[in-house]
Amino acid sequence: MLLDWLERRLEYTQRKRLRKLIHNLIEIVYVNALFALIMLIMLLPFIILFLSGDHPAAPNGNCYAPPDGCQ
Repeated sequence: MLLDWLERRLEYTQRKRLRKLIHNLIEIVYVNALFALIMLIMLLPFIILFLSGDHPAAPNGNCYAPPDGCQ
């Protein structure tokens, strides 16, 4: 694997920094995935309402249209 080959070629301090960098990148990916999951849970009711189709195709009532428009 590329990381194993790279770790063998680096000095101790460079290996240590590389491991810390990889750890930080993995942590960022996990935090972003968790944030995306929370956003999905929060937005899911609105997505379901939008896709459910319970809303009318045209507005009802006085919609300030010409006389032959909405009633």
